[in-house]
Amino acid sequence: MRFLPLDTALRHFDEALAQKLYDREVQRITKRKKPVAAATHRATLRTTKEFWRWLVMRKFVKHNPWLHIQPVGRLNHGKPQPTIGQAQKLESYLVAGAQANEGKLALLLQLYCGLRSGEVLALKVRDIEQIVVSGERVVQVCVERGKTKHARRAARLAPRVGELLVEHIKGRPAEQRVFAADREVPPKGAWLHKRLAQICQELGLPTYCPHSLRGLNATIALEGGATMEAIAKVLGHGSVAVTAKHYAKPDSILNASLRRIAEVLSSSSPCVEESVVSEEAAVSAAVRALTPGQLLLLRKVVLQQS
Repeated sequence: MRFLPLDTALRHFDEALAQKLYDREVQRITKRKKPVAAATHRATLRTTKEFWRWLVMRKFVKHNPWLHIQPVGRLNHGKPQPTIGQAQKLESYLVAGAQANEGKLALLLQLYCGLRSGEVLALKVRDIEQIVVSGERVVQVCVERGKTKHARRAARLAPRVGELLVEHIKGRPAEQRVFAADREVPPKGAWLHKRLAQICQELGLPTYCPHSLRGLNATIALEGGATMEAIAKVLGHGSVAVTAKHYAKPDSILNASLRRIAEVLSSSSPCVEESVVSEEAAVSAAVRALTPGQLLLLRKVVLQQS
């Protein structure tokens, strides 16, 4: 709530002042010379309302001037994602430079595992494990904590990415951070954001943010046949609805829904019914995320199959 004036007593806040302050926050320009995102100023308003509600409850003030202030702006769902071709170009570039540049290795890890920037930058050497699965050595990244209680998970890496990561931490103390270990505290997300922006410029790609790589991870997995429920677990989400709404591209959700429907309608296996029941929540979330036009197309396909 940094937008609140420090020289104004709480008792002097009225609805007119509250509206003026919120309008000013909506029009504020950030350090990146862009307007504050709708999600940001809406969250600020929610926090301020809740703070004043607490003040009223504790009788520090008599009324809540923020109670009837209405949020404005249109929310954006999800970040722009690279195309598959752009992602392959980015991946090749990151692999080629990851051994000599830890920033590229960190982005490669985010691309393959769908980790949040904070999760990548908080990793310690002890979080990188080498295990044996079916007689083969596998490297996995263990996320102990994150943004939500569902963030705890272990993500297995592709062999060449695992080899690069193991080489990067070789001989280092278990409690040392994997990335930016020379800093006293873990860097903020801007550490990755600046590096990815520079790489996009070098490759002639649109400027994407690291969070776009999480969405790309979900889209590729969905196109490959993974269920929304499985993808939500990989990304550390507590709800498949969040994954469907903010991460996977609508087209990939549509294609996954069409594939699943085709499988169900064309199969005579008695096991199909159990599979459908186990995936009911994931399919429902995917269908809810479709646009009216996509729902119409889905309906046509179902009618054709039946």
